[in-house]
Amino acid sequence: MRLKTFILCLAVLLLTSCNSYSVNEAKKNGDIITGSAGEINLGKIDTFMNDVENNKESKVRITGFGIDGEPVVQDLGYDGNQIKYVFDPLGDKLIEKTVCDKIEKTHITREDQVAGFEYALSSCEQIVGVHREDGNEILILFVADKK
Repeated sequence: MRLKTFILCLAVLLLTSCNSYSVNEAKKNGDIITGSAGEINLGKIDTFMNDVENNKESKVRITGFGIDGEPVVQDLGYDGNQIKYVFDPLGDKLIEKTVCDKIEKTHITREDQVAGFEYALSSCEQIVGVHREDGNEILILFVADKK
């Protein structure tokens, strides 16, 4: 009986800890962080773009934290040919993946009148994650202009 209780407790512990990814872990791992946790390491997206332009293998993780603290992770990896993209809303079992040919940076003014740079993936095998209504691009990051 004790062994069964121990195994059950261990299983519950493992299942609940697997879905948590904290701000501190994201900082330690060097993620680009956005949302309620603030904005950290935003320059890494431009480094990734430069690596893609120079056909240099590269990877970057973008972690957005919602008001409730729940993370949404986006992994981008460039293999010298294509960008592999993974959209993972942690805590949700829906992980989406695709492969894209381009990453683009465009200066825009959003509906809320905030201006800044929008980063998007295009020429993708599949449109996943957050995307435009027309479904042609995957929106990965918005960086507001500094005032």
